[in-house]
Amino acid sequence: MMRSRYALYQVALALFVLLVPTLSRATGIIPEPNANAVSLATRSNPEILTLDARDAGRGLMTATMRIPVRPGPFTFVYPEWIPGEHGPTGPLADISQLRVSANGKPLTWRRDKVDMYAFHVEVPSGVTALRCSSRCWSIRRRRLSMST
Repeated sequence: MMRSRYALYQVALALFVLLVPTLSRATGIIPEPNANAVSLATRSNPEILTLDARDAGRGLMTATMRIPVRPGPFTFVYPEWIPGEHGPTGPLADISQLRVSANGKPLTWRRDKVDMYAFHVEVPSGVTALRCSSRCWSIRRRRLSMST
């Protein structure tokens, strides 16, 4: 029971972290949140999250997102405020191998100069969705490492 509850917590956290990125179209420094921002996801062009937990026993999960976009500058922001945390301490250090591609071709992303949780990419013309993938170290693995 405890193990399944913990696994459910892990999946819920991964879904929250990956499904709720703050999306904004910005260049340079991240602007204040845009109250008029809307999701580009539609029934015919959905946002899709795939979580591969086959390596969960080793403390690793691979997350892949398909994010509907428009051509031009695009910024995605990893959440800083995670439920249960008492400050903006989202586990950014637990994410590795971030890859962004469009139509099967890798895109170069860059980290924001001010906000380390923000990543910028230029979406080429003709692209309607980005594919973002990363490896995530699980919380349990991190706690085990810290206790030894």
